[in-house]
Amino acid sequence: MRRFWLILAVCLVLAPMRPRPSQADAAPALTLPGLQAEVTVQVDAFGVPHIYATTAHDLVLAQGYLHARDRWWQMEWARRTARGRRQRSLGQITPSRTASSAR
Repeated sequence: MRRFWLILAVCLVLAPMRPRPSQADAAPALTLPGLQAEVTVQVDAFGVPHIYATTAHDLVLAQGYLHARDRWWQMEWARRTARGRRQRSLGQITPSRTASSAR
């Protein structure tokens, strides 16, 4: 249990230091099927995308694309949880881990 808290503390200290997405990481031009007009996405200094579109359809399509790009891991986690398969991604529970958590 002590090891868990140490790893958690290290992650909390290092998390703010992770590299931020930059405008250079984004593709300069991308064509998505289903767009009716041009959509512009600008990423600010904090990594927040700002979407400019002429129609609501294009806005929602671009937002869905950006959401899938940035939050794929979260959608995958929710999918595995809904199907009851989350344990496969976490690994096998050993008897020693089970016995120590039951105390």
